[in-house]
Amino acid sequence: IGCLSPFLTSHMRHLGFSLSEISFINAVSAFFSIIGPLLGGTFAERKNRYKSTTIFCILVGAMAFVALSFVPRYEKLNYRPLVDFDCDAGLRVERCVNWATCGEAMDSTDNLTKIKLSNCHYQCPKSGHFTSPYPLHLCFHGDSGNICVVFDADNRNSTLTEFESHLQSWPYVEVPAQSNVSTINSTQMIEEDVPRAHVAMCNHLPLAPVTFNQKQYQGISCRPKRDDCSIHCKVVFETGGKTVYPRQCEEAFGNPTTTFWSYLVLRSIGDFCLLTAICLLDAITIWSTVDYEGCYGRIHVWAALGMAALAPISGSLLDYYTDMDGRLDFSPPAFLAATFAVICGALIIVLPIHRQKSLQFQQAVMPTKEVKFFSGEMIIFLGIVLVLGMQWSILYIFLPWLTNDIGCTAMQTGLACTLMFGFSVPFLLISKNMVRNIGKANLLVFAFLFYFTRYAGITFVSSPWWTLPFALMGSFTLCVMWIASVAYGQKLAPPGYSLIMQYLLNLLHFGIGE
Repeated sequence: IGCLSPFLTSHMRHLGFSLSEISFINAVSAFFSIIGPLLGGTFAERKNRYKSTTIFCILVGAMAFVALSFVPRYEKLNYRPLVDFDCDAGLRVERCVNWATCGEAMDSTDNLTKIKLSNCHYQCPKSGHFTSPYPLHLCFHGDSGNICVVFDADNRNSTLTEFESHLQSWPYVEVPAQSNVSTINSTQMIEEDVPRAHVAMCNHLPLAPVTFNQKQYQGISCRPKRDDCSIHCKVVFETGGKTVYPRQCEEAFGNPTTTFWSYLVLRSIGDFCLLTAICLLDAITIWSTVDYEGCYGRIHVWAALGMAALAPISGSLLDYYTDMDGRLDFSPPAFLAATFAVICGALIIVLPIHRQKSLQFQQAVMPTKEVKFFSGEMIIFLGIVLVLGMQWSILYIFLPWLTNDIGCTAMQTGLACTLMFGFSVPFLLISKNMVRNIGKANLLVFAFLFYFTRYAGITFVSSPWWTLPFALMGSFTLCVMWIASVAYGQKLAPPGYSLIMQYLLNLLHFGIGE
């Protein structure tokens, strides 16, 4: 669990899922994980096959999580389209595949758009760039006369000229990629050069009137011309004093349907088996002791140590195998988790697991007669566990998204998990004294207070390292809270219903709550 759980949301985000899709997948997988303990626990109890059922769930769950690392990525690429001004073709904008027509290039507005041209130069498909012995002119033509602006070649990055027009009303012509042959064969490329043979373009033709120096003109041209060359300029748009850009291009790589459903199925299988295995192991723990305040907490020290040790290792592997483009390789932590799953299965085979037959055990976990299970206090307590499960799931699902946004690496995410579970070890060792001296109900109240403090704190955190102090609070919101909940639940459970209570706590907190 420590190898995988801190990084599942980051992996889903990397695959291209939106926040709503991540929420939906977690909800569906949690629903199926509720069914797992009901089926697996019933089968193991009736057939007395706790060992084989637990091993099966651990291994199948591990294989499902390994398979998640091979789910194809669905990527959406958003970028600004290429744009320049061609004296012959007009305003040229890269044709984005997400536009129905070239008319969607610019947002609709009734305001005039100020068009600034700079860095004008010749572009020749065959011979490369051409330098004219005469200065380049940009001319505006009208009924009352013409006016030309001379381009200063010595100050090419300065604004050549600016004019105003209703850009959205300009007619356009779509130029397919194969027809766009104005590529430059010369190696003398300029940064602002746009034309590429493989890029479809939208040519927006200037439409009268064009306003320059508060006078209106009918057209625009450039000179001196050369037959095999065109004149291109860098262009910037302003509307209402603000710089505006064409609508963004959106390109999708991969199949979103394949990615979504393959991940959903594999994740549901993984969570189904994982929660089933947890419930079965918890049932074995209940068999092993009736000291739900002390011994139960000390047994869970080993689980806390495992989570604390493996989370930063998996995080470091994720960081190490992340390529220069930021693409995560989820397979190293998945295979690490699978390795420990095999070791866990081997230990279950070797170690003796059997029911105790003592009278104390029979009275604690084996129903002897029909008694009323639910009471008013029981219903309120189970409702509190459910709400705590909701709080846990919010952090489990959405906190990695927040930490990624503020720049946390996978190693820092794993380190937060280490602090959380490592800090809980002393409290688990003294759980008996803590539960008896502080009180079960008070510990549950403390869990809510720490949840509140953690929510409030991480809302204002902007540095990755400042997330770590709030991770320490997880010791109380999960580990200490769970010991108090188990002790409280087993106290309320009628004789013979200890196993049922334990299953119910796991299902409410980790299943229905999520």
